[in-house]
Amino acid sequence: MERLTRDELIDRVLLASRLSIYDRPSVEIWADHIIDYMIEAGVNKQVIFSNKSIGAVCIGVNDSRIFASGNVVYSTAFKERVIQLSCVDPNESEE
Repeated sequence: MERLTRDELIDRVLLASRLSIYDRPSVEIWADHIIDYMIEAGVNKQVIFSNKSIGAVCIGVNDSRIFASGNVVYSTAFKERVIQLSCVDPNESEE
C-alpha cells in the first residue's frame, strides 16, 4: 500500500476529479470532512492515507460538492467503498 500525506491525497483527488488549483481550498474542506466520515465509519487512517482510498475520497468530495438545499446525499458507490475500506488490514501485504 502506497502511503500518502494529506497534501498528496488532495493533489490526487484534484487530478482525478479534473479540478484546478483554484478549487483546492474547497476540496481541502470537503476532503477533511470525508476523511472524518471514513474514520468514524471504521476505516484505518493508514488505509485512508494510501492509494487505496483515492477513489473513495474523490467520490465523497464529488458527492459533497453536488448538494441540493444543503443536504448532502452520499452515493451508493461511496458508501459501499467506505464499507470495503473499513475491512482492509493496513498490515496485510498486497500480492
